[in-house]
Parts: sequence; C-alpha cells; structure tokens
Amino acid sequence: MKEKHIELEIPEDIAFSLEKEGKSEDIVKEIKKSIAVNMFQRKVISLGKAAELAGMSRVEFIGLLKEYNIPAYEYREKDYKTDKKSVKNFS
Repeated sequence: MKEKHIELEIPEDIAFSLEKEGKSEDIVKEIKKSIAVNMFQRKVISLGKAAELAGMSRVEFIGLLKEYNIPAYEYREKDYKTDKKSVKNFS
C-alpha cells in the first residue's frame, strides 16, 4: 500500500490531554482510528479500508465500531424481504 505523509497541527492542550491518558506515542494511531471510524460512518470507505487505515483487523475494527454504537453492516428492507422469501422457500 502506498502511503502519503500528512502533517497535522493540533492544539497543545489536546495533545496534552491525549498524553495524559497515556497515549503520547499513540496520538497518530488514535487520530487514524478516529478518521477511519468517521469515513466508514459517512460511507466514504469500506469496512476493510477503514480497518486498514486504523491499523486493525476487520474483527478488531468491528469491535471499535461497536464501542461507538455504529453498525458494521446495514440490514436494509430489501435484505429483509430477500431473507423472508428464503425462509418461506425452506418451509
């Protein structure tokens, strides 16, 4: 995977807050996770790409989404109707 280096400036008090939580070396990781969750939630990137950006496996990323009460998958009405037909065919 090609990577692009991006420089980001954040206020010192926010960096201090992250460091206070014991995450000083993980600031970049935390920011990447936040971006991944946000982009996934807005449907800009897939689950797999979001997990990759966050530096996590898909299972780990699904766990992270669960912490934020964000569904990993949509179960649309169309899916329900398809499933309902399938169940009916088995009866």
